[in-house]
Amino acid sequence: MPTPPPAAHPSVESRRARPKVLIVLGAYYPDLGGGGAIQCREVVRRLRGDVQFTILATTTDPFMPRRDEVDGVPVHHVFVNPHRWFLKAWAAPGLAWRFLRIAWSCDAVHFHGFSQKNILLAFLSKCLRKRIILNLHTAGQDDPEAVRRRGRVAFWS
Repeated sequence: MPTPPPAAHPSVESRRARPKVLIVLGAYYPDLGGGGAIQCREVVRRLRGDVQFTILATTTDPFMPRRDEVDGVPVHHVFVNPHRWFLKAWAAPGLAWRFLRIAWSCDAVHFHGFSQKNILLAFLSKCLRKRIILNLHTAGQDDPEAVRRRGRVAFWS
């Protein structure tokens, strides 16, 4: 009677690399900006044993710490003043720099929702040859039809 193949040693299984995913969104706990922040936090809580997450979120609070840890997950905040287009443009290089510093070591970038910043960051993701996950979920704002109305750039990624 043939013997069954040996089971994987527990230490081998525990060394299996977890995928590294960077989640990009508009706001994240404790800077709650809506349902997206709550939804992403719950995804992170439920999957953090299987996936290694990092969060990159924009914030309208200039006093939010640039680097934090929430539920054992690194969270990076980038201040963006949304009230004038030139202030958003002023924040873009810092956002891109922070993104590049984080994303180079990730396997995939998960964009939670569609926004202007995600066009730039999706371009950088493509340059880094990262897998892109785009979660479109807000009717009239970033659902596929609304994105299609905004232009073809969104579908490039």
